Amino acid sequence: MKRKFVIILFATGFIYSACKKTEIEAPNLNITLANSSLKVGDTAKFSISGSADYINFYSGETGKEYDKINQYTSPVSGNPEIQFNSAVSGGNASSKGLSVLVSSNFNGIYDQTNVRNATWTDVTSKVTLATSSTSTGSGVVNLNDVKTEGKPLYVAFRFISSNPATSKQWAWTINNFNFRTKYADGSTYVNASENASPAIPVGWASVNFSGDDANWAFSTNSLTHAGLDVGKAADEDWAISRAFELNKTNSSASGVLKVKDLTTLDSRLTNSNSSFYYVYTVAGTYKANFVISNSEGGTAKQKLATFDIVVK
Repeated sequence: MKRKFVIILFATGFIYSACKKTEIEAPNLNITLANSSLKVGDTAKFSISGSADYINFYSGETGKEYDKINQYTSPVSGNPEIQFNSAVSGGNASSKGLSVLVSSNFNGIYDQTNVRNATWTDVTSKVTLATSSTSTGSGVVNLNDVKTEGKPLYVAFRFISSNPATSKQWAWTINNFNFRTKYADGSTYVNASENASPAIPVGWASVNFSGDDANWAFSTNSLTHAGLDVGKAADEDWAISRAFELNKTNSSASGVLKVKDLTTLDSRLTNSNSSFYYVYTVAGTYKANFVISNSEGGTAKQKLATFDIVVK
């Protein structure tokens, strides 16, 4: 009887010890910011003391805001809009040849076959296009009626020549292109505010269907299609954008930067002084958040460290 009692006592102690071992402790970690008033290009220096399994950082920049992580990752949470300027010159063809199209099922392979296989919606009727060499604003074009849940949108400028045997074709310039997503709370994420470079997925790609004398050309500030002289071959050229995601920023769905991750043994902390550095490149007022947590077996305890940062 005595021996049986000892065994039960040992087992009970073992169970208690095991339960105690899996108990998650609250993270014991503190973060301080050296200076909350910065200039563009300055480095924000955060000093970190204590310990935690995971540290995630949200800078407070657009698309990297902790209080909007659900908004940026929810399916088609925003209304897409485009806006740009155009100018046209040098031609006498009856049609100026330019149309604007949008697709939600283009697969991102920039060749004739895949462009033709996609469904493209012509939105030219919504757009104000230039009628002269004077730069003309397109107006704000809402694309809410052509978006598809869970799919990005692609924008295309299509040039088709008109009566090329007897007419000089018009030359087009597109600049100040802007694709943005507006959210229910009134905030706006600018997916693209420039014409960028022709390197997909950064900017635009040209797909030539017919005619070799002219194609779309790209620079940092503009898309251009040169006017063709009389007698040149019939021409059809497309300038197609990168994919614009409606439910997230192009860089990161939630805008999180992992400072420390115990599962991957990854850490951005400097070994010498446990500091984390971040550079803000645009002036503004930002609410930066560190999400600090300990986690095991699906159970987690966390806390926030929040800093208001002004960048001049």
